[in-house]
Amino acid sequence: MKKILLLIGSIIFIVILVFYIQSVRSKKNRDKVEKMCAHADSIYGQGFSVSGFTYDQAKNILVKELSNNILKDSFIIHPRELPYDSIRKRYEGNINRGLDIKNVYTFYIPGQKPYVLSNITLVVQTHPSLLNKTYDCDILSYELNGKIFYNGYFDLKKEGYEFPWEK
Repeated sequence: MKKILLLIGSIIFIVILVFYIQSVRSKKNRDKVEKMCAHADSIYGQGFSVSGFTYDQAKNILVKELSNNILKDSFIIHPRELPYDSIRKRYEGNINRGLDIKNVYTFYIPGQKPYVLSNITLVVQTHPSLLNKTYDCDILSYELNGKIFYNGYFDLKKEGYEFPWEK
């Protein structure tokens, strides 16, 4: 009986020790990310989606980057085409380059008014998993055509298009 109680006590001690170590690591990670996020001026690999378009309409999106109203750069982004995307009319992708959060980005999709992205703000967010949690510097908010959004994913929605749940 004493051996069983000793074994149970040892297991409880090990579990508590593991959670304590994880919490110390988590706090160090959060402190590191908070410092990095406070000084961040760019985001990388940003996700985006286009909704309400056919793939042919949205496969090549021209993006112009303006810094202090001066054209700094232009580039093309391409959403991925997955088999079910044409049914839901939504295509997703990533911008595989850095975006300076102080700059303004204009997205051009043929036949649409330009989409103007500006005022990107960042925040430290928790990303929990089963045994630990990590922290990342994520988008808190941004403006798209003057409207403020609070998600980390830019959605370029075709004018007049409504998702089924919006009807």
